[in-house]
Amino acid sequence: MPQLSTFWSDAPQVRKIFAFSQDTVTLEQARKDLSCLSNVTVTASAPWNLEITACEAKKGNMALWAVEQYGLEPDEALVFGHGYNDENLFQSFTHTRAMGNAVTFLKEIAEKIIEPNTQNGVAREIERLLSD
Repeated sequence: MPQLSTFWSDAPQVRKIFAFSQDTVTLEQARKDLSCLSNVTVTASAPWNLEITACEAKKGNMALWAVEQYGLEPDEALVFGHGYNDENLFQSFTHTRAMGNAVTFLKEIAEKIIEPNTQNGVAREIERLLSD
């Protein structure tokens, strides 16, 4: 995209850019090309996309802020995720739940793996916690 070089040269304030493709080679090359930028984070919520955001615009950062607003500590919260874009969230909290349909990487760092979205995994885990 020749317009992309013009876009970046104007020093825009990036909130979030989604890029979608079934061509995983193209997505991986785009990820590598964008990795040299120090003011953005490149991640994905699915194998067919890239999410480009400002470095400080991460789920973990926002969730930590929300927890603090309620006067809680991070180890008093429970977070759920399924995609690569949840890595920072899982690194920021102790109690993490990866959906059964999560990417392998997230399952490996999760405290627990629960049912997938299609089986109402979040609702089932909340019910289990409330019944204990």
